[in-house]
Amino acid sequence: MHRYTYMLRYRICITSVFFLLLIFVGNKGYAQNGKEIHFDHITSKEGLSQSSGHVIYQDKKGFMWFGTNDGLDRYDGYDMKVYKHDPNDSTSLSGNNISAIFEDKQGDFWVGTIGAGLNLFNRNTGKFKHYKVHYPNPDSGSGISSNSVSTIVEGSNGRLWIGTYNGLNYFVRDKQKFVHFFHKANDPKSLSSNYIN
Repeated sequence: MHRYTYMLRYRICITSVFFLLLIFVGNKGYAQNGKEIHFDHITSKEGLSQSSGHVIYQDKKGFMWFGTNDGLDRYDGYDMKVYKHDPNDSTSLSGNNISAIFEDKQGDFWVGTIGAGLNLFNRNTGKFKHYKVHYPNPDSGSGISSNSVSTIVEGSNGRLWIGTYNGLNYFVRDKQKFVHFFHKANDPKSLSSNYIN
């Protein structure tokens, strides 16, 4: 690594730690009302499907969603609802290793997995629509570029972007297709890497 880059990262790290310490010391472990801050624990005893997770997301209705290595969990503050893949139900979650959760401006709820593609969840019916790599022609646009999703975001214009382990995808809603963007070794204006996080 270049010495200047290393020093810049070191300074940013030290500065970040310094500001976090200031915040902590300033609050002295107390909330604004003067009461001590405490943490509640949510574990498998409360219904969490698995203790190792990749993502936590709060939707517009206030539900907390946990993407774990063994399912998608929705928590309302009292009860846990767990969604898992069922090989006998084509409308269940496509896979249990959850890596990304996102609610777009239209209220559509998206769930990315590692190895099992992208899901569009209908919260009214409890059913999932799957988007996966289409073989034998994965670059056709009819499917996502990789079955391992790392991130989902929405642009200010409403475009949905999906980062994967193999390329960046733009979802064309009205055609239900994907536009793929990849790193090309001979194109300096292409993506610098196919792993998008």
